[in-house]
Amino acid sequence: MRAPCHACGRPSHARKMCPAHYQEWLRRRDGVRQRPGTARERFEAKFTIAGADDCWIWTGAKDKGYGRFNISEGKTAGAHRVAYELYVGPIPPGLHVDHLCRIPACVNPRHLEPVTHAENMRRRREIFTSCRNGHEFTPWNTVRLRDGSRRCRMCRILRLREFRQRQRTVVPLE
Repeated sequence: MRAPCHACGRPSHARKMCPAHYQEWLRRRDGVRQRPGTARERFEAKFTIAGADDCWIWTGAKDKGYGRFNISEGKTAGAHRVAYELYVGPIPPGLHVDHLCRIPACVNPRHLEPVTHAENMRRRREIFTSCRNGHEFTPWNTVRLRDGSRRCRMCRILRLREFRQRQRTVVPLE
């Protein structure tokens, strides 16, 4: 036997309500899907603590390695930004949230720091210890540009050699 309607006592149809009260409930909620729990509860259900470095790895939706969190109908935000705002406080205007552990899926607020875009990009560049071709960035082999970026001196030398070789092999038109 079904449980009685919680409002009137008649036999229940769905969600412990009779057909009349169930239809009324459907009209009142305006078709908006109800999310279970608070935003913090939903957030905490979507990460796992991994490894000795205590990274909180995001297991929910991701975009280019970074976690995405659904904050309201149709609106998503970076999971690391939501983590910082939930556990630390608001992100100052104009700042980005940088991962100190260098793991994009990490949402541990102790591994997050608000920094300027320039500082975030500088830190990102420092991760790489060699150029694309595998030449190590040493003081001799590194050329620093005005914007702070690095260029490999060995790659430049090799490009010049190839260019000069192509110039020597060009046959003049008669």
